[in-house]
Amino acid sequence: MSRDHEWFPGLILCRSQMETEAANRIWRERHEKEPFHDGTFQNWSAEFSEATPYRFDDGAQVIATPIDIGLGETFANPLGIQDDNEGGGPVGSPS
Repeated sequence: MSRDHEWFPGLILCRSQMETEAANRIWRERHEKEPFHDGTFQNWSAEFSEATPYRFDDGAQVIATPIDIGLGETFANPLGIQDDNEGGGPVGSPS
């Protein structure tokens, strides 16, 4: 079989996709220990239950935008709820 031309490896880098993947990784790691919540983001659990039926990624889509949409510190705490460290969960800074 003869080839009419050569093919060479290439690499396409997409900054937006790179940032999105990094943000998804952070989002997953911050919720690794207690991934389930009650829907208010106040009560977290390591186990799925009737009281905590939602996973941290249910209904959540991490995106990268060229402008700051103001998540900053609230990236892991979308409702801005304070964690008193008593049965809270990954809503504050990662421990």
